[in-house]
Amino acid sequence: MYKVQATFQRIILILLSLAFSFLLIETIVRLSGVWVKANYDDRNYFAPTPIEKVPYALKPGCRVVWARTKIISNSDGIRCEHDVGPKTKGTYRILVMGDSITFGFGVDQQEAYPQQMEELLNDLSENPQFHYEVINAGIEGFNLENEVHLLKFLEQKYQPDLVLWLVVSNDWDDSLSLNSDGKLTTSKADYAATSEWLEFSWGLAGSFLYEDFFQCMDPVHQNWALGKPYVENKSALDRVDSLLQDISYAYCFFQSRQWRFRDAAPRPASGQKSWKRRVEFTATGGFQDLLPEIKSIYLSPHFKSRFYNNILEGIETVLKGGTRLVIYGLNIMFEKDQISKYSSTGVTFQDISQYLGMSYEKFRQSYNLGWDGHFNRSGNKTLAESMIQSLVDLGILRQLAVHPRRRVYNKDQYWKQAEINRRELVDSFLLPFVDFRKFTGIFQLVGGLYPPRVFPIKEGSPITLILRRDNHDTPRIYISGENFTQIGHSVAVSVGDGLESFSETREWLPGKVQFSLRLSDVLTKSHNEIFDVQLRCLSSRREALKLDYVGLIQNEN
Repeated sequence: MYKVQATFQRIILILLSLAFSFLLIETIVRLSGVWVKANYDDRNYFAPTPIEKVPYALKPGCRVVWARTKIISNSDGIRCEHDVGPKTKGTYRILVMGDSITFGFGVDQQEAYPQQMEELLNDLSENPQFHYEVINAGIEGFNLENEVHLLKFLEQKYQPDLVLWLVVSNDWDDSLSLNSDGKLTTSKADYAATSEWLEFSWGLAGSFLYEDFFQCMDPVHQNWALGKPYVENKSALDRVDSLLQDISYAYCFFQSRQWRFRDAAPRPASGQKSWKRRVEFTATGGFQDLLPEIKSIYLSPHFKSRFYNNILEGIETVLKGGTRLVIYGLNIMFEKDQISKYSSTGVTFQDISQYLGMSYEKFRQSYNLGWDGHFNRSGNKTLAESMIQSLVDLGILRQLAVHPRRRVYNKDQYWKQAEINRRELVDSFLLPFVDFRKFTGIFQLVGGLYPPRVFPIKEGSPITLILRRDNHDTPRIYISGENFTQIGHSVAVSVGDGLESFSETREWLPGKVQFSLRLSDVLTKSHNEIFDVQLRCLSSRREALKLDYVGLIQNEN
């Protein structure tokens, strides 16, 4: 009897110890802020702006805390703690433009890279009479069009000495917008060919993309696409996992981490024993949801033209004010034939990824917030140091006595790899057609169809399909579908390859629809390998047109 009682007491003590340890760890995780449970719908610090073509900014003069981070704005609605007046003597003013990366999503006011950059620059300056002022004009959710129009307003008002413009991969796409409740919502302005849209709208399951996209969809969206109800049947383990994710910060934190082995030093020659490996505990949870790899959009003549036209407009804005401009790409492959035309203007293009000291993928994995894919404080500091290094190398900040040196990647190898990546993308994913009936080709050609296989006409939303010519003799672009209304729709069909473009309006009558355009008639001069077809419904009725097939055919039979 005594042994049974003693054993029972030990079990109770063990359980109490485990419970105490769990509560202690949970308390430490919560108090330290290494994990945050953030409700993205609670972001209440945005407001419409009177600035033309700038859909929203921060509420002027806001002082809020969201996801345990302080957000402070000035009267212009940017993340700056003071109103910006005329420059004082000895001040070098830097205006930093960008989206949520520049804004510093998920980190405190002084931890965003522009604010850290200002502190580092003033620490490195030897002249106590000289002061660096770095203004953070990043707004989360913006794309290039929004950024360039905000730049027009701020450049004229602030009169900076230098403008830094950080461009990231989702700046090609459409920005977010503000609804009547003052919350950010996904824009419906332009249905782009992006994997980002696929993940949100189609339910991408896993990272591998099959030719038949239906296999890539999660069960919920598969049933939704087929018009079938879906009842989730969770296992007991899944139900426990969901419960722990709801109640425990510590569980979420450790679930988002992984043990990883890394070489502590370069491997020695064979036979030596000095080589060691070290173990790293790295964040992976937020890694995948930052800057989705928007692959096919880089190939689209429509989006490429929009992207570089916005850059050109920003360049002209800055040059009119006599200001120096550096355009940074974060893992963006600026195309040489596009940027060469600006070489004589003094504008500098540079991929800041070269200065991170590691591959961009590793940087994303090592420096994300964990609970979100944006960069943590250390990641923002690395960005700030990288930009300082770049500006010193460019000869723009000559007055710095000492600056942190960072390893720079070989630029020739960088451009070589960029062309390899582009060629692999074209050869592996780009098709001469999109067959919506079988989901074939959809994964890289069309994103965000809502619902699947139906062309949305709400608010006249266009859809862009990127296609590839198999050969120059293919005679026709063929479009087929079905009109569900009784009176028909007018649809504008545009075709372009970056050098030529063609557009005409077709009447889409009730019932089955089939019409075609001879490719040689609409693109008469150029023979670019890649072109896109854009469809825009001109009707105001909130209905839908079903697409079956858009692409190239040898004949219409």
